Amino acid sequence: MNVLVTGGAGYIGSHTVKALLHEGHKVVVIDNLSRGHRAAVPESVPFYVVDIHDIDGVRRILEDMNIDAVMHFAAHSQVGESMENPTIYYDNNVVGSYSLLEAVRQAKVKYFVFSSTAAVYGEPEQTPITEDMPYQPTNVYGQTKLMIEMMLAQFSRAYGLHYVALRYFNAAGADGSGAIGEDHTPETHLIPLILQTALGQRKSIKIFGTDYPTADGTCIRDYIHVTDLADAHVRVLRYLSEGGESQYFNLGSQNGFSVRDMIEAAKKVTGRDFNVEEAPRRAGDPAVLIAGSEKIRRLTGWQPTHSNVEQIIADAWHWHQHHPQGYGDKNRGLSVLQRVGNGIVQRRKTWLPYVGILVCLGAVWFWWEEPQGQVNMKRDASQQQAEKHPVFDTPETEAEGSLVYDVRSAIQYKPLPDLFGGSLPKKAVAAEPTGVSQVSLTVRSVTEKESASPQWTLPTVGGSIHQGEEHLVILQWQGQSAACAAGESWQGWYVAYVNSQAVGLMRDGNLWEIRL
Repeated sequence: MNVLVTGGAGYIGSHTVKALLHEGHKVVVIDNLSRGHRAAVPESVPFYVVDIHDIDGVRRILEDMNIDAVMHFAAHSQVGESMENPTIYYDNNVVGSYSLLEAVRQAKVKYFVFSSTAAVYGEPEQTPITEDMPYQPTNVYGQTKLMIEMMLAQFSRAYGLHYVALRYFNAAGADGSGAIGEDHTPETHLIPLILQTALGQRKSIKIFGTDYPTADGTCIRDYIHVTDLADAHVRVLRYLSEGGESQYFNLGSQNGFSVRDMIEAAKKVTGRDFNVEEAPRRAGDPAVLIAGSEKIRRLTGWQPTHSNVEQIIADAWHWHQHHPQGYGDKNRGLSVLQRVGNGIVQRRKTWLPYVGILVCLGAVWFWWEEPQGQVNMKRDASQQQAEKHPVFDTPETEAEGSLVYDVRSAIQYKPLPDLFGGSLPKKAVAAEPTGVSQVSLTVRSVTEKESASPQWTLPTVGGSIHQGEEHLVILQWQGQSAACAAGESWQGWYVAYVNSQAVGLMRDGNLWEIRL
């Protein structure tokens, strides 16, 4: 079967891609790389940097690749963030999923497997939680997932879509090979935070809430190994293809462990002691979530085989020990440009000759005049390849696939700290979007644009280096510096392209261009 995996560069998505390949399916991955990692997907798998808001773009991929089924993982999933910034969750999770479903409808895809969550149940009156219990989510993340499930039911009734929604409890662990694992920015999941503390990357692990109505006062959760989750996805796809009815399934081990239990288990597995702090409760955290997963076991034969706590932690520990910086794509400044001794910079080759180039770039940048105007940017899978990207003045007659942004540069004079051990004044140019809040392959005029305000500031671009086919851009954001290449992610930003004229940065489905 030909299967499209959205968010296939993410944590659970990448593990499911591996399981699908092992089962003999042909897999295609789309991901906007705002939170995923290109390195998590095998090079042999067709990969498209596409946002799920892009109805026409996704539909073309579905049709061109003859897709039979979609597995949908592309969503924001941090409970705390959803309560602090609900707008990005409704936009990405709900609006994005609607756009994806519309593309699926237009392409006449038969099967759909959705990555949902136990958060749809909220604070249950009893445990274990079964699929027929009331839906009463206590956080925005759970609310958005429930809304998507409602859309699926409507699409099923109206258009005949066959679907399964898998309600995860706490996904954890890593692939036994150690090749792929859990790497979020910022990290909010308990087990990675514990193991980062064991590695000395954090001073302590915090327990949020010690006054819950549980045996030790901390939250209790049902932890399910990510490998078992991936296996469940393969099984429900087979279930649908064999004529199974659209369903909701809980996915959990049916065992509950408190936060203190997990900390003690991690100390045992790692053989390391570390500091533990107590902190107030977080908004939206239920006291107890334990799965009742008999339904999926009965209808598909699924059984969790990796989900005892010590194996979960041991597999995760193996990943974190061998990947202390995760996939290594969040701080390119450490992996690509390294400060050595007296300031000699190297990247695979000797970079001493290019230090002078950067200094010259800084002088030029200081006197560079502010550009104004509008830039047409074509957004498709070739964005990673700078030489193929039409940066400026794409005629609207070439229309399909173009999107218009205003680029109004704000000139600031700031130093570049920590790159060469000194202060190098540059003219930092930041682009402020005045256009669309979501990406569409429909051509829009300037007058048709809707207002949008990002929830973050754009990085500062401090210069670029070009050597043959290598294109690097120096970025600064939130006090950190990095040198990034096209096609890489750093601090949640995806570098869509770098060339001699501009750098394209993508986040949350939107693309901004900053002139060099």
